[in-house]
Amino acid sequence: MRILLLFLFLAPRLFAQTITMGETNVLPFPDSGDAGAVWAQSATLNQGATLARISFFVRVANGNATFGVYDSSGPNGGPGKLLAQTPSTPVSATGWMPLGILPNVFLSPGMYWLAVEPSSNTMGFWYDTSVGQIVAYNKTYGPLDAAFSLAPSTFPGHWSFYATLQVNPTPTPTPTPIPTPIPSPTPGPSSRNVTWNAPSTLTGYRVFWGTVKGGPYQNSLDAGSNLNATLTPLQSGTTYYAVVESYDVNGALSCPTNEITFIAP
Repeated sequence: MRILLLFLFLAPRLFAQTITMGETNVLPFPDSGDAGAVWAQSATLNQGATLARISFFVRVANGNATFGVYDSSGPNGGPGKLLAQTPSTPVSATGWMPLGILPNVFLSPGMYWLAVEPSSNTMGFWYDTSVGQIVAYNKTYGPLDAAFSLAPSTFPGHWSFYATLQVNPTPTPTPTPIPTPIPSPTPGPSSRNVTWNAPSTLTGYRVFWGTVKGGPYQNSLDAGSNLNATLTPLQSGTTYYAVVESYDVNGALSCPTNEITFIAP
């Protein structure tokens, strides 16, 4: 059987410095039962940077979730205007769930609010009630509201939940990859192989893919130092878009390759 191997040519590039705001540690206490509401916790940004992605640690995978970032223009410095959000994304695996978030807005130093809206009460997280503050209001599951509630409920604590931002990213142009049909064993009816060339200095690669052209990409995979990865599960006949980013020993990500497009077999 002939399948389509998608070649992503990665030119050597400079790594963009990344910083985070929020909780990057895995906290000690389990939490669940949060469907039917939007929840937000504060996060402090110490220097200006461009919002790139948002990550939430999943204890029990179930349902879908939408994530976002609000400014602190609400009452008493609470969440106010929605700045960026992810699409509704299936929560299908445990561990850190990194998602691209749009638009990639520049954030000045200050306080922001990281928001999550889960669709399932079974979905589980990790949190700590001894530090921080969570605010929430009831809402039917769907895209996040453009403005947070002016009178949310308040709870002590915070989750394992943070945003990644890029400081002075330096894009390096890369050739547009061309899908090339070549003979190869098929990896399965709902998967796709992608292959790329190595830049000069790196530790590993992360592949991002989804159904939204230009992102945000709903799925990601750490490929380690491999120069190929199998993306699965995919919906047969659906058009997908993908990019690859390399990372260094400190976890700093490069700018993404040019985007490729393919249709799942």
